[in-house]
Amino acid sequence: MFSLNSTGGELSGRTDLRVSVVTSAYRSERYLSTFLSNVLEQTRFSDLELVVALNDPSEQELTTLASYEERFEGRLRFSAAPRETFSASINRAIALTSAAAIAIWNVDDIRTPDSLELQLAEIDLGASLVYGDYWVVKSYGSRADPQLVDTSRYRRNQFFRGMLLGPFMMFSRAVLSEAGPFDEQFQVGADFDFALRAIRFGEARRTSGALGYYLDEGSGLSTNRQGLQPAERVAIQLRYRLFEDVDYLLLPAALEYDIANIHVAEDRLPVKDFLGPTTGRKPEREERAVMRGMRRQQLRSMRRPLERLVTLVRGRGAREGSGGSA
Repeated sequence: MFSLNSTGGELSGRTDLRVSVVTSAYRSERYLSTFLSNVLEQTRFSDLELVVALNDPSEQELTTLASYEERFEGRLRFSAAPRETFSASINRAIALTSAAAIAIWNVDDIRTPDSLELQLAEIDLGASLVYGDYWVVKSYGSRADPQLVDTSRYRRNQFFRGMLLGPFMMFSRAVLSEAGPFDEQFQVGADFDFALRAIRFGEARRTSGALGYYLDEGSGLSTNRQGLQPAERVAIQLRYRLFEDVDYLLLPAALEYDIANIHVAEDRLPVKDFLGPTTGRKPEREERAVMRGMRRQQLRSMRRPLERLVTLVRGRGAREGSGGSA
């Protein structure tokens, strides 16, 4: 099992906190004050702590955080570091948490006042992962023409292929120990990668009510579709053998990532250690999935990287056949 060390509740002296909210901030001056006020508005505010992982913080960011410290009554923690990936920041924040549940909350997203309360209610009923409906907005703070993401249509098998837990997911610390940390080599797809591991452990439940407003201006890490997101998506699909979903045009870029290992600082943690029992899927079936995808997209020019992929699959299958695990 993997464990991110926690410093406990030494700032507030509280040992009964229910949820640790974690966020990463880089040049967040535009959002930070509204974000902190939104946390204060939560109906379960008295049961939470907030941990902010700052990246190369500005004086304005530090001043804003300091101005809120008294209102958080010792339950606001922030640490500064040189600029790093979002996933490295989330790992850094989680290492400072103390509660049994952890909630992801991007600094530019806005939660409804009862958002955390709805999710904690499901945790109390035995859920390990909690997700729910949310709105997508095109400009910060806007409520004009919000697009509702209705998660009631999701089926369990779909969670093994896509990032359906959403931007407001909450999970238990027990899931973290089983599923492992966020992979720091991914700059935009780390939540997708983590979700595909986390869904294998415990029970995922949907809340009633919408959890908040997700900002999609097309310029953020996860919403800028011209950046790293497509290649990282394919690398993650390869990692979890979702070969039929792969865009093979992006295969060369995706294979630049270390598919077999989770990166945490200088550590390299084998992904197979965080997948639970092997599904027993045969390498021959995986090869057929690769070839179906290739034929579907008619990418004959991709023969060389495909041959490399099939070689990797065959090698992995041989190791499994000799007693390894997937």
